[in-house]
Amino acid sequence: MDTAAMVGLMGLTFFCNKCVEVFYKFGKEEVDSPKLKETCKRAISAFKSLKWPREQDIPLDEKVALFNTNEEIESFERVLKSKSEQAEKMINELITELSFVLEDTHPLNERKEVANKLQDFFDTLGDYSFYATKDCLREAPTMMGV
Repeated sequence: MDTAAMVGLMGLTFFCNKCVEVFYKFGKEEVDSPKLKETCKRAISAFKSLKWPREQDIPLDEKVALFNTNEEIESFERVLKSKSEQAEKMINELITELSFVLEDTHPLNERKEVANKLQDFFDTLGDYSFYATKDCLREAPTMMGV
């Protein structure tokens, strides 16, 4: 596994950890924070990028793209497999749920329920990307000829 893949997996792991934290705090503190909105928008952008070959709206505002290496996509596919979901259905649901949490016109208790569900998803995705990162790091010395 190359360095870009390892960095991508670490970035995905860190992003998932941030999502878990933000959704947890939203559930406990019941406050719409700028961090919540920023995180939801970034996640929506990332999931839209997975749909790009089938849709026209390419998210161009992504500073550090997620899901730009095969390893990151494989982590996402492992979550799909563990939940017995189809990719397109899961991506559409995630985008819808993230958008729902963003909209403060919905009842707070419903938004908290959706945020809790998203927290669980990102926790699982973060675990898969973390394990893939660990596997990558284990391979690193043999890749460098050490």
